[in-house]
Amino acid sequence: MKIIGWIMAIVAGLIILYNVTTSKENERQMNEHPFVTLFSGGSNLKQAYTFTPPYTGFEITVIAVGVIGAGIIMFAPSKD
Repeated sequence: MKIIGWIMAIVAGLIILYNVTTSKENERQMNEHPFVTLFSGGSNLKQAYTFTPPYTGFEITVIAVGVIGAGIIMFAPSKD
């Protein structure tokens, strides 16, 4: 049962890590090339969630999966 918790926590963590790094890359892109971003309507940016308030439904779901996975890891009975 703990393996499921580990999988849930790792997948949620990887999703958050990918989206936050992509969001930071978009911020850097906007600062380095503001006119390209402005005149292209943001087409030079990648889609990403920021995981900062206000949270979207997707962000809440990913955070909840991570918390549930951590709960399973901590509170699931072990087979000793």
